[in-house]
Amino acid sequence: MRAVSRLAADLAAGRFVVTGEVIPPASARLGAFFRRAEAVSRFARAITVTNNHGGSAQLGSLTASALLVRRGIEPIWVCLTRDQNRLAIESDFIAAEVLDVRNVLCLRGDRFPEGVQAKAVHDLGTFDLIRLAAARRDAGAPFFVGAALDLTSVPPDRAAEQAARRVEAGAEFLITQPVYEAERVAAFLDCARTALPRPVALIVGMMPLLSREAVARVPGRLRIVIAEQVTRRIAEAEDPHREGLAVFAETLRDLRAIRGVSGVNLMLFGFKPETAEAVHQLISRILQETPAAGAR
Repeated sequence: MRAVSRLAADLAAGRFVVTGEVIPPASARLGAFFRRAEAVSRFARAITVTNNHGGSAQLGSLTASALLVRRGIEPIWVCLTRDQNRLAIESDFIAAEVLDVRNVLCLRGDRFPEGVQAKAVHDLGTFDLIRLAAARRDAGAPFFVGAALDLTSVPPDRAAEQAARRVEAGAEFLITQPVYEAERVAAFLDCARTALPRPVALIVGMMPLLSREAVARVPGRLRIVIAEQVTRRIAEAEDPHREGLAVFAETLRDLRAIRGVSGVNLMLFGFKPETAEAVHQLISRILQETPAAGAR
């Protein structure tokens, strides 16, 4: 793993990383976006910059990522097959190199919500996109190439096969959809150790469920599966907010104990600032209190 970015350097050194996410603005007003990114950067090594999240037009992920680079914040540019053809994507990779955007997360992109007046492109498939990014990297561009993975909707051996295809295409790190049971991650890694063609950094997605409404809404919105015992525990709690934080803390502690987990990616957009800050403080305390098992 080449240390072309701070994120890549930390992962190459075996350090447990925390990353976050931000949504670019839907206008040219950047103040709130910068404030949010600066708040997230206090605890996150790098920040994933979403790309037309929710099927609405926003400042492009690459442009927003370049603006963060200028402010000393390390972004993870989200490049989608959904919104552009091959030529436009290749042009963006040239621009990313010029703009010193090093981390790129290659995704298909979510389906548009009903009523969105846009057509998906998908000139490239997801693996074509990863290969394109990897080819530019192998030709000398300073890119750290990532891909996404869902560990909740398929059995561990199937998830390991999907991960292997992404790694074979050129991915150097994998970021998962939110996980609420560390056992799923451990089972996946047991299969991945023999399925993967080479070691890869695994960053596990985490998003707290802090209300009964979130328990009902999040699985469908993110198209993930959450174990019934987890959702029932939060939904039936006298204080769902407190119970959701307890589930989050327990999962993070368990993930820290699993060898092969390189870090966590926190999905906190849409949370009130005071709630996000409470989660950040909880993370800091857990990371100080619990040693990581190691990425390898």
